[in-house]
Amino acid sequence: ATAFCGDGVVTFAPDPGTHTFQVKRFGFETATQVANVAQGLNKWDEVGNAAKRATELSPKSGAGWNLLGYASLNLHKHAGAVAAFRKYVEMAPNEPNAHDSLADAFLADDQLDRAAAAYQKALDSSGGKFWWSWDGLAAVKAVRGDFEGARAALAKQREAAIQLADKLHADRLTAWAFVAEGKLPEALKVADASEVAASAARLDAQVARAQILRGQLYLAGGKYDQAFQAFTSAKLLNIDALTDGQKKLHRANALAGLAEAA
Repeated sequence: ATAFCGDGVVTFAPDPGTHTFQVKRFGFETATQVANVAQGLNKWDEVGNAAKRATELSPKSGAGWNLLGYASLNLHKHAGAVAAFRKYVEMAPNEPNAHDSLADAFLADDQLDRAAAAYQKALDSSGGKFWWSWDGLAAVKAVRGDFEGARAALAKQREAAIQLADKLHADRLTAWAFVAEGKLPEALKVADASEVAASAARLDAQVARAQILRGQLYLAGGKYDQAFQAFTSAKLLNIDALTDGQKKLHRANALAGLAEAA
C-alpha cells in the first residue's frame, strides 16, 4: 500500500510478525509515474492524489493536469475535470491532446456544444491527424441522434488512424451507429468486413472482438436465434494466442451473450 506524506511517498510492506515501511523522497517525474501506475490499476483516488502532487511540484506542466483531470472524470467530478483540463490547455495550448481531454470532460458533463468545439480545436491543431478527436465528435453527434454524421466522423477517424486495430475500433462504432438507426444488415456487413481484415492480419484479439460484436448486434436487432449461433461460434473460437486477460473477457462476453440470447 502507498500513502503520501509531505514530499515523499510511504510504502508499507508486510513482514512476518510486524510491518516495515520506507519513505522515498520524490519529485514530479515520480509523482506522474505513481499516477500512471495507479491509472493502469483503475485506482482513481490514488491517481488523483499523485496527480495533485505533480501539479504542485510542476504547475506549468500539462501532464499533471491531464492526469488530475482524468482522475476527476473517472470519479464523476465533472467540474473538477473541466477545471484541470482548462489548466492543461492553458499550459499547452498547441497540444491537440489538451483540447481533446477538455472535450472529454465537456462531453461527460453534457456540454455538447463546448465538447464539439474542443474536439474540433484538437483536430484543427493537428491537421486532422489526432484521430481520437474524430471519435469524440462522433460521440457528440450520436448523442444528438445524428447517426449519419457520427458515421461520417468515424470514417474520418478510420482514415486518420495508422494502426489497423484503431481502424477496426472505428468499424465497431460504425456498426453500432447503423444499429441505432435500425439498420442491422448494414451493421453486420461492417462487422463481417472487420473480422476479415483482422483475420488477414492475424490479429486474434480483434477477430475475437468481431465475433462477439456480431452476436451483440444480433441481440440489439432482436434476432435471438442468430445471436445464439454467433455467441456459440465465438465461444468455440480458438483463443490460445490471446493473453489471459483477453481470454477471460472473451469467455465472459460469450457466456453473457449466450445467456441473454437463450
